[in-house]
Order: sequence, then C-alpha cells, then structure tokens
Amino acid sequence: MRARGLATVQHLAVRGLLTWEDGAPRPRGIPPELAQSVQEDRRTIEAVLRRAAVFSRQLATASLDPFVRFRDPKWTAEGCPSCGGPVGEHKLRCELCAVAVSLALDGTP
Repeated sequence: MRARGLATVQHLAVRGLLTWEDGAPRPRGIPPELAQSVQEDRRTIEAVLRRAAVFSRQLATASLDPFVRFRDPKWTAEGCPSCGGPVGEHKLRCELCAVAVSLALDGTP
C-alpha cells in the first residue's frame, strides 16, 4: 500500500489537487476515482504531507544545514539524511521524504 499511497499523493500534486493552507499541503477536490485510494492509503499520504509541511518551514528559514530534517536522525551513510530511515539502492532519501521534499520545494514561494 505504501507505493500506491506515494503514487496517489504524487498524482494529487501533479493534478493540482493539493493546496497549501497554514503552511501544510492538504488534498482538495478529490475526484471520485481517487477517493478510495486516498482513504485506503491515508497513513502514507498523511506521513508525506506531514513531512512536506516540516520541510517547507525549514526551507523558508535560513540555515547552514544542507538537508531538511523530519526529525533529529541518527544518520548513517546508509540512512535517509532527513529521517534516518532506510533508503533504496542509489537513492539519497527514503521514498516518503523524497516525495515530501519535492512537494515542499514546489509549494515554497
């Protein structure tokens, strides 16, 4: 379900169905064909949107830190620099943080 949730949130973003309110992205006007997927994959979608809100706030603040962080990770070379979680081969961030950073960059003025 995680992969489908990530695909759903990316699809919402591409179709312009995420709006930034109070510093956080929120789904709006979800078409019927996506409603079931959004409901079934709510936890993944909420995790991505929560990370995107945190990253967006960090991007709007001057910092010497080269990476946005979701929490204070115990970072290793094998872990996501944003959350410390596992990353796939040849990837910089975990899937959740990668999508969230993309959303934050797109939604940050």
